[in-house]
Amino acid sequence: MGYCLIAHVPPIYGLYSAFFPALFYTLFGTGFHSAFGPFAIVSGVMTGDIVTQVMTQLGKDVEQNNQIKGYSFVGPLAASTSDDFPGLLTIDVAIMVGMIIGIYIFMFGVFQLGFISNFMSEELISGFTTSASVIVFVSQLPYLLGVDYKHFSGPFNLYYTLEEVFTRLEEINFTSLTITGICLAILLFFKLVVNRFTTRTRIKTPFPIELFVVIGGTIVSHVMELRKEPYNVRIVGQIGNNFPTPMSPNWKLFPIMWEKCIATAIVGYTITLSVGKIYGKKHGYKVDPNQEMIAMGAANMISSTFQCIPCAASLPRSALQETAGGKTQV
Repeated sequence: MGYCLIAHVPPIYGLYSAFFPALFYTLFGTGFHSAFGPFAIVSGVMTGDIVTQVMTQLGKDVEQNNQIKGYSFVGPLAASTSDDFPGLLTIDVAIMVGMIIGIYIFMFGVFQLGFISNFMSEELISGFTTSASVIVFVSQLPYLLGVDYKHFSGPFNLYYTLEEVFTRLEEINFTSLTITGICLAILLFFKLVVNRFTTRTRIKTPFPIELFVVIGGTIVSHVMELRKEPYNVRIVGQIGNNFPTPMSPNWKLFPIMWEKCIATAIVGYTITLSVGKIYGKKHGYKVDPNQEMIAMGAANMISSTFQCIPCAASLPRSALQETAGGKTQV
């Protein structure tokens, strides 16, 4: 759900994306320990950048068009300045990103182009991942502080985002800031103290403190009505009761998006293959690069029809799955 905020789409789509892509990847993938789903670099940073570029190019406001299909998320739809794309939402762009990178990666697999991953060294991936983690942190700052900000893309967008945040420090919502501090303190305490202690005992599985923080935060928010005055904490809001109905993406976006998605497809595949190889080598099974292309491509193409954002294998979730004793994606 946090990655959806970075991608400028409503958080509910993160829940959809945590279910459908993993289900379809399981049918084709060869990385048994690869946790396929939303990932910060592909789903958040790179998709968010494309969403901002496309919406800006079409003369549409990112925040005002950040809504759930079917009803308003943050307010009325922004007036369209393009007759070709009336009522276009940020999720429409994100869905199309998933379809396009799925097509690219699937075709790469069909033509046996798995060798391209050899040109992406571990040092390159490590540096890219580290820099992306910084971008993810900066992108989350406005939500942690409870301030509104302008979305940026392209060169120096990190600097512009930081400048925007610092110029709005007087608008900080101290209730949001307090919630941020308490949650981070709890998470760090369990990660650095409690989990290190439990792993030395017979309890080898880390305590799922993240789940309890989410549950506790939800209860406190509901009981104290933090969304109302005087707190004014932004919450996810209303979500649907059912799974999304399969639908075709907006293919009119393809001509203005196809070239923007090439880098995302290559990076997503390389990360997915790297995760698969790490655990394949550790557990003694072979990960087929070409089959991984077909699996990732098919998973993203099919999932995009279920309104999912682009996905790839996640190293942190894969590590957690292996630690918990998981043997397959299921």
